[in-house]
Amino acid sequence: MVLRTGGLVLTVWAAAAAQSFIDPKQIAGVRQAFDSAATAPPLRCDVASVRPALNFGFRFQTGYTIEVPLNQFRGPGHQIKTVIRVTPEGREPTYLTSTESLPAVPQTKLDGEVAGTFVVGEGAYAAEALVEDDLHRVCRGRWRMQARRAGSERELKPTTPPGAVEELQVNSPPVPESKTRPRIGRLTVIVHAAPLSPNASKLQPDDVAMLVGSLTSVIEQLPARFLRVVVFNLDQQAVLLRKNSFTSTDLGEVAAAFNQLELALVDYRTLQKRSRSGEWLADLLQTELRYPEPPDAVILLGPLTRPRDEIPVEEPDPHRAAAAPLFYVQYRPPNPLLFGQATGPTAGRGGGRGGRAARGYPRPPDDPEGIVPEPAHNIPDCVEQLMGRFKGETIAVWAPHDFADAIRHMAARILVAQAFLPVSLHRDRAPSEAAVAPLRYAGKSWK
Repeated sequence: MVLRTGGLVLTVWAAAAAQSFIDPKQIAGVRQAFDSAATAPPLRCDVASVRPALNFGFRFQTGYTIEVPLNQFRGPGHQIKTVIRVTPEGREPTYLTSTESLPAVPQTKLDGEVAGTFVVGEGAYAAEALVEDDLHRVCRGRWRMQARRAGSERELKPTTPPGAVEELQVNSPPVPESKTRPRIGRLTVIVHAAPLSPNASKLQPDDVAMLVGSLTSVIEQLPARFLRVVVFNLDQQAVLLRKNSFTSTDLGEVAAAFNQLELALVDYRTLQKRSRSGEWLADLLQTELRYPEPPDAVILLGPLTRPRDEIPVEEPDPHRAAAAPLFYVQYRPPNPLLFGQATGPTAGRGGGRGGRAARGYPRPPDDPEGIVPEPAHNIPDCVEQLMGRFKGETIAVWAPHDFADAIRHMAARILVAQAFLPVSLHRDRAPSEAAVAPLRYAGKSWK
């Protein structure tokens, strides 16, 4: 819950609660509650809708916020229950609910804010919220909404059926596989488990949703015969998860690794080597590129990091010229003040030394500014420097719309490159047992 008074905001519980489906056996009673709400004692509240927008899992996330004057409550033990009735055009309604407990309420003029989220497919919907407290006082809100893809989003593989209403989950239901969609042979995805805000001591719910959603989108939009996923944290110089034959059913393991990560706890030996984090990351990346069963493409997902130590410069690897495409999808904070960014009239660009420039993408048409931030000093982060050394490409992303463009760009490059890779790199079989064993860093050491 968020407490508000004028311009002051006191956060007591900030994350929007995911709505849960109501048990079908209880729907008759819920309908009756909606019908009798007009005669119930009133609860003062304001209900505001959140328009549907694609998240990084390429699902239309929507919801509501409810502001409630807290002077209607006193003391501990109060609850607010919200029931949402969502009716797709031409279909039967779906009912979702959530219950929030209020903190002990003193005499105050603050307002409390409760938020909820759910997912819809493309289409038009009518929504109605029924808010009830523990004293059975009621308030209501109604709105209409439209979920619609635009631009390059139309080329994405649909993830939620039109007219569908779903719970917001970390492990979203898998999308049925398309038999006509081109498939990548072997794909490696490396995920940097780090928060978008550089000063956070742990990954926030929005960070987890962004990274897990992005990995989900890669699985669904860039289908591969064999997928290998590696999760690491640069500050701790640790690999948190490494798994072959990865599928959408394994996303829970990734989310668990994110949620268990304590960024404030760093081994003292790692602190002594922190100035050499670039070397550690170079070793990790080189190991994946030289994996016994070479990938057809490698994608690294992660937020913009602070500029760190310089990456050691080596002579170009002659084998990299013919190797698979390498991408760094670099998530940048929407707040232009972070990382010394400033807003500018053009898309942001940056590149590792010798690498391709980072691609900036325009914001969605409904963005009031219509521009994206541009780094004030164009300083490449640690990963971007590596892209220059390994002849990779950095793609800057601010929003899901940008990520949709990035997916489209990577898909085109991977499929073209895959057609020209040496025959020795095309291997559809699963890796040998030796390849599944814990990796030994095979790259050059700069000790």
